[in-house]
Amino acid sequence: MYRMLKDAKADIMLSGGKSQFVAPKAAMPWLDINQERCHAFMG
Repeated sequence: MYRMLKDAKADIMLSGGKSQFVAPKAAMPWLDINQERCHAFMG
């Protein structure tokens, strides 16, 4: 997953909690997208 993020030149990583530790290794912002979330995101 780390290589895929670097090759794609992604700006942000959206994932669940299991892969959250890849984002710091890739020096990339990470947003936790979880199906149990009770509120919406704004941006």
